[in-house]
Amino acid sequence: MKKVILFGGTFDPIHQGHIKIALAAKKQIQADEVIFILSKNPRWKTPTVNTIDRLNMLKIAIKDYEGFSYSTFEIDNNSDFDYSIDTARHFVEKSKKNNEDIKYYWLIGSDQVAQLDRWAQIDELASLVQFVYYNRETDKDNKENIKKYNVLKIEGEKINISSTSVRRIENCELDDKVFDYMCDHGLYYLKDLKNLLSPKRFAHSVSVARLSRDIAKANHKNYNLAFYAGLFHDVGKNVDDDKSYELLKKYYSDFIDMPKWSWHQFIGVIVARDQFNIEDNEILESICFHATGRSSMSPLGKIIYSADKIDPLRGYDSSSLIKSCMRDYAKGFVEVLKANKEYLEENKIGTKKVNFKLRDWVFSRQRYWGEPIPIVHLDDGSTYALSEDELPLVLPELDKYAPSGTGESPLARATSWCNVTINGVHGRRETNTM
Repeated sequence: MKKVILFGGTFDPIHQGHIKIALAAKKQIQADEVIFILSKNPRWKTPTVNTIDRLNMLKIAIKDYEGFSYSTFEIDNNSDFDYSIDTARHFVEKSKKNNEDIKYYWLIGSDQVAQLDRWAQIDELASLVQFVYYNRETDKDNKENIKKYNVLKIEGEKINISSTSVRRIENCELDDKVFDYMCDHGLYYLKDLKNLLSPKRFAHSVSVARLSRDIAKANHKNYNLAFYAGLFHDVGKNVDDDKSYELLKKYYSDFIDMPKWSWHQFIGVIVARDQFNIEDNEILESICFHATGRSSMSPLGKIIYSADKIDPLRGYDSSSLIKSCMRDYAKGFVEVLKANKEYLEENKIGTKKVNFKLRDWVFSRQRYWGEPIPIVHLDDGSTYALSEDELPLVLPELDKYAPSGTGESPLARATSWCNVTINGVHGRRETNTM
């Protein structure tokens, strides 16, 4: 008897999670074939891109996998909605007509198990196919429907990825060729990104994203954050000087005297946050200093800085620097810094210079904080210094990293952290940092 898995979905877009689930099911069931069935008019959701693009991406994603194929049955069907019962009948009747002995398995996610009792003609459907499901990390088993419809569980690694997370710029686990297709056709958020950048700048951004991802993977860092930080690092590049100046005055006045070629890194934070709803602090911070660097950079910031400078599309042999970053991103970062300094000096773009700028005694109001100052300013005019027993003072978690425009550091946003009571007197923590 031949075993065939039917795997339906909108695949909007198809991602590596879909592939991993199909591979795990094929292995556990020892199936001969996995047929991906693209839904044109799903009952419970509306696709965000057209059927042709979703089908083309599906073809690209499964092309190199043995035993993977696709069906256009639901695409060719003219019904208002796609019902699984119609698809199952089609395959069962087709196999009977061709005198083929086939057992069909219907692969679903655990989120769909909870909805099985709402499926059209579910009892007949359960008699035509054997339901199997793969448990995603965020889903819980629905024991009642599992027992009622005899649903088998596919064991495998926990997968926390969805097409929604791809569209929301949260997960980059796509086949590179699928992402190329998305870029070429301006799908999802890439349409807006392409409109903001020149073709050459867009190609550079995609290249930096992939290199950042690969360096992060090699160094066991978060490659999703690295990919998106690389992809959006130059998003502020084409904002004109007048608008950039106004934005710098409002949000980054401390850096307004920096050379114009560096402004786009600060503007990029604003564009990424406001136009693409990117709020991850690590991504925004790495964008903010990707061109100039700074004294204290996060691992992600170092990776993005390096990937931007050693992007193969820059037209010079950066292979040795890429290998260094792959081995150790921190040591590679130092090598990239030295190479960039030499380049700037050789081309008379910049020279080594030491700057001193003292404000607020030792500490200036910073946009990006270091160690907190353990001082509380009380409403009665006095100040209170935290005792050793109250140290260390732990910084709060913030949802928004960007400055508020009031001149205070982002710490001022953490009102519950800032406002305290000492010996019955209300006070406010110092929001400057070291």
